[in-house]
Amino acid sequence: MCAKIFSCADDETVMAMISDHGAKPTTGRFGINRVLQQAGLLLRDENRMVDWSKTKAIGEGAVHIWINVKGRDPHGIVEPGEEYHKVQEVIINCLYEYKDAESGKKPIVLALRKGDARFIGLHGDWVGDVIYGISGDFGAQHAPQVPTAQYGMGDLRGLFALSGPNIKKGVELERTVWIQDLVPTICYLTGWPVPAQAEGAVIYQAMEDPNAR
Repeated sequence: MCAKIFSCADDETVMAMISDHGAKPTTGRFGINRVLQQAGLLLRDENRMVDWSKTKAIGEGAVHIWINVKGRDPHGIVEPGEEYHKVQEVIINCLYEYKDAESGKKPIVLALRKGDARFIGLHGDWVGDVIYGISGDFGAQHAPQVPTAQYGMGDLRGLFALSGPNIKKGVELERTVWIQDLVPTICYLTGWPVPAQAEGAVIYQAMEDPNAR
């Protein structure tokens, strides 16, 4: 399919192909809320429903753990400030200490406070109070694994390719390319204005002459 699409391009057209992530086989089961339950941070009632009056944290979303904060959450019990930061540390410690009973392996390879997650591009109101990442040995095809996770023939790294005028041929880039780099790169090559909020960088290493457009 990609070959057919690329064959439609003339000599003056730059073609780009990019994926948002890769995939791997489904492997060892891992549930973040099971870890939080074992640590006493998440409690359920007799009907297996979350008991918000006793729950300090819950995992929701691919890599997010939310603390049940007073004044922010409907049934918050954790005070903002010192107690909030203490719960963050408790969560991170229990994640790193958790060991899978069946394999003996530790699934967690990364756990960060929200404020520390900005350097991996996660920040703002929709980011959890603790961010985590698991190894490729665990979980389904993709989501909570770190982006570099690999398992067997599977690989979570995304695919990126460029072809066309002023693009190097037959070269595998050593530079890490991020998905957000594609838009400013295409804008640079075509002379289009770069969106004001673009966070990516131009992939100069893919060009024969970085000063030519």
